Amino acid sequence: MINKTPYGDWKDPSTDPVCYMEQIKVADISGIKTRSLRNYEALWERMGLVLKDVGADGSRGCFGGGKLKHGINFRPLIENFDQLRALAMEAEAEAEECHMLRRRCTAARRTFNRLLVEISEANPEHPDLQALLQIKAELPRRYEGLGKLSWFPFLRLWITRRERSQALSRSKLK
Repeated sequence: MINKTPYGDWKDPSTDPVCYMEQIKVADISGIKTRSLRNYEALWERMGLVLKDVGADGSRGCFGGGKLKHGINFRPLIENFDQLRALAMEAEAEAEECHMLRRRCTAARRTFNRLLVEISEANPEHPDLQALLQIKAELPRRYEGLGKLSWFPFLRLWITRRERSQALSRSKLK
């Protein structure tokens, strides 16, 4: 829709950028159904990203040599651009932090598994071994669905278990 908005509307501060292409054409170009496009438009409007300025019958178009435009108005998007950019940068930083946490969890899991093997080989009857194996079985195998907030207890659990496992490993070797 942004690409189908007249280019000059984006540059002229006295004009609102409005996509007045018919919904069915926008849907065809986008490869989606008109119902999906209407749902997206309603969502964007609720989010305050666009204004829906259409005729009483939902019609769109440019009338009177551009004096009246009915369609999707992107003025709120422009007005909120700095905030949206800050949110995007925050989301990017969070994604990077989650990536780092996934790497830490992978390393902790590898250490935890190695220590469990050491404990089981040195003392298969160790009283805490079964509890540690149960904890290992209950931990998630994949990390994709874990957001930033869910990482902290997960990481804390890994670190606690790893420290406990290392202490057990040191005690069994004595």
